[in-house]
Amino acid sequence: MKDKYDAIQKVLLLIGLALLLVSVVFLISALISSAKIEVNCDETVTHLESLLPTRTVGIKEERFNNTMPAVTYNGQDYSALLSVPRFSVKLPVRSSWDRNAVKKVPCVFTGNPYEGTLIIGGVDSDGQFDFIPKIDIGDTVVVTDMKGYEFTYTVSTVKHAKNAKAKTLIDEKHDLTLFAKDKKTGDWLLVRCNMK
Repeated sequence: MKDKYDAIQKVLLLIGLALLLVSVVFLISALISSAKIEVNCDETVTHLESLLPTRTVGIKEERFNNTMPAVTYNGQDYSALLSVPRFSVKLPVRSSWDRNAVKKVPCVFTGNPYEGTLIIGGVDSDGQFDFIPKIDIGDTVVVTDMKGYEFTYTVSTVKHAKNAKAKTLIDEKHDLTLFAKDKKTGDWLLVRCNMK
């Protein structure tokens, strides 16, 4: 009988060690992936900044064409740079929504800064929207389009939502919305901003 229990203990110990090893592999993989995302974002930001003309203050205005101009880099179209000075964050923003791409770089969900309808989504991970759970009312957010127009916003509200559907995200009272899923709570964080 004792031999049977010893055998079961050995099997459980081996299973435990195997699970521990798998966890370590996943952790290392996630850290490497996070580092790659940060390096790729930094490289893309540097490239896009080198292409920008002299910066000018951006304002909301009626335009004939409200499409944000895009620049192609490494086969991807980017329409803006997003910065949050308090956290020393500067990120490239892809021109269109893509569920796979948003895991690596923020993407425009819809809208534009010219009409005050811009919505940008990202993920709460290192080197991307990891600042979003810590952002606060009064913080500054700057969106620079690829023509060099800088749109400066102030965070006016930070809300939690159960989903990130268009109906939840679109809000005519605010000029800019940033959103990402909070990895700790599982809720969506919606950061609403108004132009200064």
